[in-house]
Amino acid sequence: TPALNRTRDESLVERVIRATNHCRAALLAGYTSYRDLGTESLQDADVNVRDAINRGLMPGPRPFVATEALASLAVYEIRQENRLGKTCLPRIADIGDGVDGVRAAVRRRIGAGARVVKFYADYRKRQLRFPPEQLPGQPAIQIPPDEDRNPDLPLLSQQQIDAIVEEAKAGNCPDSAHAYSLAGVIMAAKAGVTSVEHGFEPSEGALQTMKEYNTIFLGIKLACGGDTGAFAHGDDVRELELMLEADVPLKGVLAAATLHGWDACGGQ
Repeated sequence: TPALNRTRDESLVERVIRATNHCRAALLAGYTSYRDLGTESLQDADVNVRDAINRGLMPGPRPFVATEALASLAVYEIRQENRLGKTCLPRIADIGDGVDGVRAAVRRRIGAGARVVKFYADYRKRQLRFPPEQLPGQPAIQIPPDEDRNPDLPLLSQQQIDAIVEEAKAGNCPDSAHAYSLAGVIMAAKAGVTSVEHGFEPSEGALQTMKEYNTIFLGIKLACGGDTGAFAHGDDVRELELMLEADVPLKGVLAAATLHGWDACGGQ
C-alpha cells in the first residue's frame, strides 16, 4: 500500500491485522527479534501489538518498538495543498522543537512504552515549495529547479540531536537516526546514536565519523535490518543473501544477523 494511503486511509483494524500476519511470517522465517521504528499515524499501537506477543496472545518475534518517531515542526507530516479546506489528517511523528522540546518528546515516547527512540535528523522539508503531482490529472510544476527540488535537509541542530541521544540513554533506550544527508549522518554519529538508517550520500568522512563513534551502519558495524518502511515480511533472509553477494564474509553476515542486530535493539 502506498505510504499516503496507508497512513491516511487504512483503518486501525486492518493495519493491526496486517501486523499480526507480518509478525507470524517473520517468526516462521527465523527472526526472533524485530525493531519497529515508527507506527506512521497509529501513535502507540505498536506497544499494544508488542504486549500481545509478550502475553502469548499471538506469535511473533520479540518486538522493540519506537511508537512515534521524533521530528521538528512542520516537516515530517502528510503533505497536502488543501489546508484552507480544513482537511483532517493524522499526525505521523511526535513533534519537538528546541533542546527542551526534544527532551520532552523523548520522555513522552519512553513514557508511552517505547523500547527504542527513533528521530529524523533530516528530511525533505521543502516539499511544498515545488510539490509533486499527487492526484490523477494534476498538472506538474512547469519550471522545477535543475537540482533536486526536494532535498533532504537537516531538521535538528547538533545540540538538539545531542539532547535526544542523551535523554534516550538516560532512559536505557537505544536510538536510531533517519539520516539521508551527509550532515545528518555526521551529526547523529557525533551525538553517539546507536544506529544510522539510510545514509545514502557516499562520504569517506561520514564513514570515518561513524567508525570513530562505533555507530551501527552498513560497512561500519553491519547489522541486519533497517528503517525500510512497510513491506511484506517473511523473505527477510534475502538481505543476508545480498550481503554475501556483496562479498561480506560469511562470519560478518552471521554477526550482522545475530549479535549486531541485537546491539541495534539495545543489546539487553
